[in-house]
Amino acid sequence: MTATATLARNRLRPVPWGWLAALAAGWFPCTSLLATAPRDPGAGVVAFHWAAFLLGLGGAVLTAPEIDPARDVLRGAPVSWWQTLALRLAGWLALGAAPILALAVRLDGDAGWTTADLIRGALPNFLLVTAVCFLAARLTSVLGGGAAAIAVVIALDLAGRAWPGWFPIQVASVPGSPHWQAGRVWMVAGSLALVAVTLLAEHRTGTRPCVPRRSPSARPSQAHEARVR
Repeated sequence: MTATATLARNRLRPVPWGWLAALAAGWFPCTSLLATAPRDPGAGVVAFHWAAFLLGLGGAVLTAPEIDPARDVLRGAPVSWWQTLALRLAGWLALGAAPILALAVRLDGDAGWTTADLIRGALPNFLLVTAVCFLAARLTSVLGGGAAAIAVVIALDLAGRAWPGWFPIQVASVPGSPHWQAGRVWMVAGSLALVAVTLLAEHRTGTRPCVPRRSPSARPSQAHEARVR
């Protein structure tokens, strides 16, 4: 228990968990309103699935350089940096998955979608955007991670529409479609691969790229020379 408290204070403190909690809490009523307002239940299901993509953008703050300044105190103890990122990711996935599961239960039966189908449709969307943000934000920034995630989703949607016969990921597919199950598997597998690449890179480097510190000058300053004289 003491180790957990120390970890939360020293390693997870720089992440705006309050902001992430507010995002997850506010996502539920807003998405619920969008999903239940249309007269067509099918449109509500579509809104729910696309909103799951947007929720994943919160993952950009987990690794962005501006969230964690380059300070050694954030890297030395009590665990290595890659383990800290893994803990942050686990916390964010649990925080974001909760409103998705709750809304899937509420929308059970809409447009013929069961709760299980709604979960299988929304959770991979959320996981994919989170994973892209997790990697891209580490290399760029919060905005860079979010932009990369949006670009990936748009690219997948366009590719699925351009080659519906063979492209494995069909973002707008429904249960019973030829690529429905395979597309979900590909999205989850790709997300896990992106997360693994990020954690492996952190494990090998040990630190994140940052602005190099100015090394002390080897020559004594003029003030020091004056004092010596």
